[in-house]
Amino acid sequence: MQATAGGQTRKETAEFRANTVVSDNLLVGHYQILLTYLGGEHPPEEFWFIVPQALSAIPGKVTRSVVDHGTYQGQPVRASEVHGRAGRY
Repeated sequence: MQATAGGQTRKETAEFRANTVVSDNLLVGHYQILLTYLGGEHPPEEFWFIVPQALSAIPGKVTRSVVDHGTYQGQPVRASEVHGRAGRY
């Protein structure tokens, strides 16, 4: 990663690991987490967050809990909450 501000440039490298997500100010990273997490039969809990604004990479964890059961168009559905936590846990 590279950032330039006030005429100064700073470069940092970050290791890419399984389930790496770029966590910037855009929503794309958030949707990537949800798609990765909800798309698998056994979703991962451990994520590696690349944070461009801080020029760093940090570990994180995503967990899901069942909130309620209901119906949608006559079919049973399960409503879940997905929680993300970045940093040491």
